[in-house]
Amino acid sequence: MAKLAPNFEMAMYLAQATGASIVTDSPARWQEILMAAARSARIPTMAVPELARAIRESVFAFPQTASDVVALASDTSFFGYHQVMRDAFKYVTKRGDRGRKPNVEQGLAGRFTRTHTPAQQSLQKADIPLKQARIAGLFLQGGIQDNTVNRLLLMSSSENHLPNVAMVFHIEPIKVAD
Repeated sequence: MAKLAPNFEMAMYLAQATGASIVTDSPARWQEILMAAARSARIPTMAVPELARAIRESVFAFPQTASDVVALASDTSFFGYHQVMRDAFKYVTKRGDRGRKPNVEQGLAGRFTRTHTPAQQSLQKADIPLKQARIAGLFLQGGIQDNTVNRLLLMSSSENHLPNVAMVFHIEPIKVAD
């Protein structure tokens, strides 16, 4: 099965080409991403540390069937997640070297927290099979870059790709005691 998993370069390529973030539950992929962040010529600095901390300290319930996900898609208690992640993405990609905006960063973390509690309560009330997990997020100033991926983007004549991957998330299941 490991041979069928998408490789690190392809994940980075697709994220940069489409303007997306990377979400993985693969420990190996997460380690590759952390190593890519460490290879940078600069010291990796979190762009929104309060938001990263709020996400890391939260427990997330994940529905286990596609039909449950579809049934919950119109639940308005989840809409805040999209808005917070959209605004965090904009902040991280446009921040550059402009310096921090503590009020914006604290606002993102606060909005996440205000969204997370009712959304998770909504999942619990749905009475569907759920699995619990934690999520670690990397929101690095300057994003994550890989020279091989940047060469692939240039060779493919991509003109509108991102120069880096601004946000990466690792989903880690919480082990249930027997």
